Amino acid sequence: AELLPALVKLRLPLVLDHLAMPAAPNDSAFADILHHVRDGAVWVKATLCRVPRAGPLEALRPLHDALLRANADRILWGS
Repeated sequence: AELLPALVKLRLPLVLDHLAMPAAPNDSAFADILHHVRDGAVWVKATLCRVPRAGPLEALRPLHDALLRANADRILWGS
């Protein structure tokens, strides 16, 4: 997330995988990512296998839902 503002300025297609790997739904870095998703500046891949702090799968639902609310057209399915 630290590099995201500089990368967005390059105006290249950016894809963040593994739900952008946030620490928590209320993480300030995740709020920044949501801002860029909302603006259409980045895509986020909905893959779960490497979200390190995920815990049970149900714990990821708030992250998933927040990304969809931000801009559902910028969420990609991944495997």
